[in-house]
Amino acid sequence: MTIVNQPLHLVCEGALCTCDKAVNPVPVKMKVVSQRKFHVKDHTGEPTATTGDQYASSLNFKLCKIPDPQKPTPCVPVLQWSNYYEDIMLPGGLHPLSEKSEATCSRGGKVKILQHGQTMPPGNARKPNNAAPAQSIESGTASAVTATGEVEDAAPALCVASWQDDRGQPKIVTGWHEKSRLYLSFNNAEGMEVAIEIVVTDSTRRQLTVLKQAMYYTVKDGVIAVDFFPGKQEYRHLLQDGDFLYARIKSTGMPISKLGNLRPRRPLLFREHPKIREVKFYNNGSPVITAHYGDTITCKIVASNMCREKLDVKVKRLEKRNGRDWERLDKTVFNSTLEVNEYGYLIFDFELKKEWESEYEERVQRFYLSLKTSQWDSWWHTISAFPVVTTVAKQQHSPVVIQTIKPNSKEPPCPRCTAPVTMEQIKQIAVDSNGNMFLQQDQVIREALGFFNQHCQTFELDTCCRKAHFFAQIATETRFQCLEENFNYASTVLQEKFKHFRNGEGPAHAADWGRRDNDSTPVSAQDQEHIANWAYADINGNGGYSSGDGYRFKGRGFIQLTGRGNYKEASRLYNKWIPGNNVDWENQPERLSEVSSDAMAAAMIFWRSHLLAARANYADAYSVESVSRPINAALDNIHERKRFFKEAVKAFQVMHCSKYLSRAWQEPNHDTIVVVGAAASDTGNEHYLRDNNDVAWPVYPLVVYRRLSLELYKQLLAKDALPAPDYTTWVTRDAHGEKYGKHDAARYGHLNECPPGEYYLNRGNGGQRYSMYISDTPGLGSAEINGPNGYRSGIAIHGGWPVGSVGCLTTHSTGYLPAKNMLVRQLLGNLPELDKAVQQAGDRHVRIIIQPREVATVLWDKTMLGTSKWSGIITAPPH
Repeated sequence: MTIVNQPLHLVCEGALCTCDKAVNPVPVKMKVVSQRKFHVKDHTGEPTATTGDQYASSLNFKLCKIPDPQKPTPCVPVLQWSNYYEDIMLPGGLHPLSEKSEATCSRGGKVKILQHGQTMPPGNARKPNNAAPAQSIESGTASAVTATGEVEDAAPALCVASWQDDRGQPKIVTGWHEKSRLYLSFNNAEGMEVAIEIVVTDSTRRQLTVLKQAMYYTVKDGVIAVDFFPGKQEYRHLLQDGDFLYARIKSTGMPISKLGNLRPRRPLLFREHPKIREVKFYNNGSPVITAHYGDTITCKIVASNMCREKLDVKVKRLEKRNGRDWERLDKTVFNSTLEVNEYGYLIFDFELKKEWESEYEERVQRFYLSLKTSQWDSWWHTISAFPVVTTVAKQQHSPVVIQTIKPNSKEPPCPRCTAPVTMEQIKQIAVDSNGNMFLQQDQVIREALGFFNQHCQTFELDTCCRKAHFFAQIATETRFQCLEENFNYASTVLQEKFKHFRNGEGPAHAADWGRRDNDSTPVSAQDQEHIANWAYADINGNGGYSSGDGYRFKGRGFIQLTGRGNYKEASRLYNKWIPGNNVDWENQPERLSEVSSDAMAAAMIFWRSHLLAARANYADAYSVESVSRPINAALDNIHERKRFFKEAVKAFQVMHCSKYLSRAWQEPNHDTIVVVGAAASDTGNEHYLRDNNDVAWPVYPLVVYRRLSLELYKQLLAKDALPAPDYTTWVTRDAHGEKYGKHDAARYGHLNECPPGEYYLNRGNGGQRYSMYISDTPGLGSAEINGPNGYRSGIAIHGGWPVGSVGCLTTHSTGYLPAKNMLVRQLLGNLPELDKAVQQAGDRHVRIIIQPREVATVLWDKTMLGTSKWSGIITAPPH
């Protein structure tokens, strides 16, 4: 809802709000944490509340009635505001709230504003326009938030200017051959004529180029709508990736106020590469987090540069039984080929059928979306649509959560695992080596905890032990308060710390820009900028020294995220994993050091994207090193990281956590066991589609048990007492490669399947093609076995299908190389003992057991490829 020319007050700090799900109905005062630069111009000058004030740090109603009013839970909201000023944008994409704004909490509560927070000057009688009225704000002008004024008269005025699609939804990105609609809404301008031309500028906004010459349009029903279509043939010399599109609007008769120079205030960003930009789910027109069986769900997929592209769309149910999701392949509940329309999106409906409700006893059942495009060579993009808000007790209608998740074994419940992190716990961790608490200014971490407590489940920070590891790491990186990297280094330290200062011109620059040893004079701000630009030139997606990217994308946030490429990828993952809150840290890098929730989000995104949860289930010194290595490969300050972790273990009472204690007996074991099963119950989901072939092969479970020796694994197997696997995936075992020569006549001979047995799984070295190899001996790069039918080498685990395999285990999915296959990267991430540093140390190993399987023997169609051909068969019934 856009609010224009209505006598509504701005909301500011101190506004009184209520939530219908709060245990205590007493109104709560709002604290503005989203920004502190813009204030209402009443006598108090309080900061203006915005749509970014959506976490517990802004509004905390203490206790929530959801899911059970008899057992209240802590208030950890994520609020989605409505009825705010859409046509006014503050830095960071924020919009100011009005006294009519309302919010929906991710847990189901409804938040209303009882009093806007503005107060009258002492001794003044109340008058309608004494407080800062919203109608005085110029559309889209952030600085105008401080203005005051009277209700506007009947003069013609532009009220709203925005880029939209044909359904009236806001549009911020466009691409080649994709229509975008310029929507203009006027007051008191019916029948008036305006000239509109479409212009473009680059990111510097220094020069305008006309794309579409001025044309004349008449205001009808208060509106003008103009479609713009950037055809590649017509505009290929005028448009470049990253350009911004505006409209220049001029009145041809009576002046129209607020036309400004360029409209809309938020331009349309042009991109020229194909991309799926957003996926949202709706129920009866409203965005949904949960649904019920019997509901019909609408899915909207927004793309760029993919108009008229056909997508293979599947919705799958995550098959889960007895708390695990590794017992059978996911069921496809919707499967269709759909076309992206001329405005760059597609919409479809799918039903969560009522009869599915009784198929499982799980209290929450999950669905996820997969996309395949011919343009991306059958690349599958799995989208986590919505996070799990809560697991509610079994009720008449089973809740459905649309998400992708990982296996989660049944473990004893621990109330502290799901409890919010408190400032008391942070202060227990924030002590120096003498035990003195160093956290004097706690506002930064205090505000960030609201975001953490709301989203910790989504980011696999869901146990006492994992939280202890996470906060120990960010304590080391930032001391909970320093969110921006400092380059006040001595010249000798620069050469030790950054490789670019060791070679070529580097040593001379280190001497020029760095401090002298034993000189405490701080490095100047200008020299610090030089240091950052030189140290981080041409790495992590940065440009060269002269680009300024090194300083612009220096370490920021609680995990000290560094590099343009990492800022861009973290933004993409934020927008994917946290629905309804889009960020662009590549274009607004300062938010990671200025906005506490963004700083925390970047750290949590790093944690999940680097699969650190798999490393954080134990509490010994090795686990700290394992968690630290992806954050800091050199293990700088490892003693500090271990010291902070010991404090965090005490703060979160890890040694009393039932989840940790259930696996603590495994901690002394150094090795990891990988088992490739003997029985296939189904074929792989992603078919091999080439040369008019549509083929699928049987897949076998591959399960990972960490912290088990081979001897202990066999003992537990004999007793039927194995713990739940730490990770499960599926692989194929057939070797049907046709491009590598003639296959041996023996089943386990040259170019045929890997023989069953007990081996080592080793990390590939820099000169090898794949990341994981099977071998008789341990060690980095070792890849030879002496099988029953002779010597074999180079048997790996990699992406692709059996049609490209000559003995390797494949994931039955697109992308033969590790960098192009998500399943391979996930498996590798769940095997920390394959870190190169661990492999080089040689005291921890990954043992792989390949169980014997049944096959069907047929003849090769082409005699040049061999005689007998062995193919896996389905031998296990579906669970």
